Amino acid sequence: MVLKKISFVLRTVTAVAALAVICAAASCSGGEETRKPSIPSSTSSAAESELEIPSFVDTDVDSKYNLALIGTAFADSVSSDYPTYGADKINDGDRLTRWMSKLQGTEEEPSTFGIEWDADRLFDVVVIYWEAHHPAEEGFEVKTENGSAGETVGYRVVRSAEGGDDEHIDVILFDEPVLADKLSIICTVPYYSDELEAEKDTPSCYEIEVYYSDDIEMEDGEKGHFLTESDVSF
Repeated sequence: MVLKKISFVLRTVTAVAALAVICAAASCSGGEETRKPSIPSSTSSAAESELEIPSFVDTDVDSKYNLALIGTAFADSVSSDYPTYGADKINDGDRLTRWMSKLQGTEEEPSTFGIEWDADRLFDVVVIYWEAHHPAEEGFEVKTENGSAGETVGYRVVRSAEGGDDEHIDVILFDEPVLADKLSIICTVPYYSDELEAEKDTPSCYEIEVYYSDDIEMEDGEKGHFLTESDVSF
């Protein structure tokens, strides 16, 4: 009888010790800091984006005013290292998935991407969410096309404060509304990183959003307001 009691106690102690080891392991794994991957996952939620979006843009990327969502994204190349980062990521409604070019995005090897529609669309605001590999502030050209004819329309670029070596946003404000069925972004001058002492070539873009000012409801509830630089804050 005594031996049975001793055997029972030993089994109980062993079980408790094993449980303590399992709990300790779980505690250790739970205490580790989860780091954001350098290459965003295509399953990431847009709500997790750390980019400070422009004040006039609805936090929900699926805004009914974003014309890019009803267009088809295109790009002249896709990185051979990351073949899943294709042009479809440019307007998939997720600011954490991205397209990455295979081309360098230089004057010698420009890289082009954008949105095209099955009919003319009226717009005057374009928002580009860049990854850390991006063109210099004046290192890209914006081109709109109506049918087969290219249009030259003046525009200004407002760059977010992130800039530098990090991901950031460019807001393109056209001088007047554009009627076009194709929007192209042509990268020709990569951003030069003083920290890396190298150019951040092979441009990469998380998302493009396209808007018409008259559709945008400002913070005061006003609509039909033509956006200017003073309206853009991050």
